[in-house]
Amino acid sequence: LLWLSTAGLVCVEAADGAFVERNKWIADSQFYGVSAMSGNLAVIGACVHNFTTNDESVVVYRTTDGGHTFTPAATLTGDDVHARAFFGVAVAISGSIVAVGALSTLVDGVFLGAVYTFRTTDGGMHFSQTQKLTTTDTPQKGEQFGYQFGIAGNVVAVGAFAHQSSAV
Repeated sequence: LLWLSTAGLVCVEAADGAFVERNKWIADSQFYGVSAMSGNLAVIGACVHNFTTNDESVVVYRTTDGGHTFTPAATLTGDDVHARAFFGVAVAISGSIVAVGALSTLVDGVFLGAVYTFRTTDGGMHFSQTQKLTTTDTPQKGEQFGYQFGIAGNVVAVGAFAHQSSAV
C-alpha cells in the first residue's frame, strides 16, 4: 500500500532541537509518501505529476535560504517511462546524484522494474539522466526491482522486493 498525497511539508531543526514547520507546498501532483534530502535539495516521488497527461515524474525542490522556503527546481522522468511504471515509488539523493525507482518499467518487453540515475552539475537546477539500472540475473516478471534502494556517494544498492530466488 502506497501513501498518496497532494501536499508536502518541510520542517527545520531549531536551536532548541525542536523541529519547526518552515515550508508547505500543495501541488497539482499526487505524491508518493517518499522523499529524500541532501544539502539544499529535496526530492519528492510523484506517481502522477500532471493529471491531464498522466505523466509520471519526480520533482526536485531547492532551497537557498536554509530551508525556510523550497521552490520547484527540476522535474525528472526516465527517457522510456510509460504510464503505470510507478516511476518515483522510491527516491534517493547523494550530493549531485538522484536515483529514482520504477517498479513496473519495461525491460526487454517484461515488466521488471528499474532504477534511473540523474546528475546535476549546476546545484540542482537541471538534471540529466545518466543510467537505467536493471537486474543482471535471469529477470522474472513482477520482481519489483527498484522498489527499495539506497545511495551513498557513487554507490547505489538496489533490492528486488519480489525476486524468486534463494541467492540475491
